[in-house]
Amino acid sequence: MRRLLLDHAKGRRRVKRGGGQPALALVEARPATGRTHQVRVHLREAGHPLAFDPAYGEAEPLLGDGGVVVLDRTPLHAARLELTHPAGHPLSLVAGLPADLAAALAALRG
Repeated sequence: MRRLLLDHAKGRRRVKRGGGQPALALVEARPATGRTHQVRVHLREAGHPLAFDPAYGEAEPLLGDGGVVVLDRTPLHAARLELTHPAGHPLSLVAGLPADLAAALAALRG
């Protein structure tokens, strides 16, 4: 495990080897196509698998403080889809963040 640290006194970044803790990040991905598993595979190959993804990464639920399950499903959400309607005009669909993902983010942010 590698962890990037910022040396505030000198304004430099350095890598600490070993002993680091896994980190979580909220990522916005804009896939070029609707290929199945595209985001999951690319993130895994880049060394950043999803927090819970039995097919491409961690198969155990994500736990928060006190061992409480924070996330027990693959954390993907299509906030916006744009496509061409069968009638020929552009169609844009927008969906808010589901309650379970919003609760997971709130728990992880502390």
